[in-house]
Amino acid sequence: MRVLVFLYLLPLCYSWPRLVGWVQSAGASVTLRCNGKPFHDATVWLRDAEPGTPDNDDTIGGPVAPDKFGKAKVEGSAREISQIEPYLEIEHMCLGMPWRFCLDLPSEFLNYGPKAKKYWHIKVELSDFDWMFKKRCRLDIYPYPIPSR
Repeated sequence: MRVLVFLYLLPLCYSWPRLVGWVQSAGASVTLRCNGKPFHDATVWLRDAEPGTPDNDDTIGGPVAPDKFGKAKVEGSAREISQIEPYLEIEHMCLGMPWRFCLDLPSEFLNYGPKAKKYWHIKVELSDFDWMFKKRCRLDIYPYPIPSR
């Protein structure tokens, strides 16, 4: 009888981490440019999209301000039962107006564990408005440019 109880409970021991979630992480290295020049008047966040939940998204990394060369490195981790859906949110003042847009991280830059092992390296031209309008944040409730705070 004890053997049967043990065999019955054994799979639960191995499935317990899946019931409470895994620590997953992601990271990105961003180079920002405005009219072809390095741009530092911006803020970069790494967020996890969670559609259908009360908070809708979580900040898992940032805010990070780029250096004088326009480079920012952001990473973060979250414990989730399902795979995290990280995206970069970039708020900037290129051309004198506040703008915000989002970029989904490709899934190959996700890993299990508290630290990012592989970073998504991306260069972004902030003055390319046609491209930026296609990358609107999925949870926006106002049009671009963003209202002043």
